Amino acid sequence: MPASVTYKNIKYVHYKKIRNSSYYVLTGFDKRVFNREFRLNVIPRLVELAIVAILCLLVVSWFRRSMFAVARTSEASRLIFYKQVKGEMREYLDQIIVYSDLLRKALRKDLDFTLPQNKQLELLENIYSAAINLDVSKAIISKPSYIHVNEIIHEGVRIQLYSAFINPSSGLES
Repeated sequence: MPASVTYKNIKYVHYKKIRNSSYYVLTGFDKRVFNREFRLNVIPRLVELAIVAILCLLVVSWFRRSMFAVARTSEASRLIFYKQVKGEMREYLDQIIVYSDLLRKALRKDLDFTLPQNKQLELLENIYSAAINLDVSKAIISKPSYIHVNEIIHEGVRIQLYSAFINPSSGLES
């Protein structure tokens, strides 16, 4: 690199002679002007960029925390739901046991009284409906679903993008 040239208090770090001309082309900068421009233009943009990055990190952190709270609440709701379904299953099973025992004793004539035919049919229908309900409850319990936080976050971002860019006047009313 050639040595710098100073002309009118401006330090030029590069210069070249133009072909077939007696003139030199000087390119460079005044260090004071460069420092002032750097302080006035570049540093504020870097500070703005750092502030925006920090704000983005805070928003992402808040969003993930709220999504984890939703996931915990959902998990608690799922456990409550499963407890209720298991309680219903026990109730249906108890109904089947009681009605079938009563019908069995009636058919064996172990009871002190006789059950009319329509009452026996009603007990049989109760056993059948309790068995169907037990089977439905078993199907619900056997297919558990889990919440994936990343899917919730992606869905939330998709909703926000739709709200902000595609339909900005509608907001999130629904």
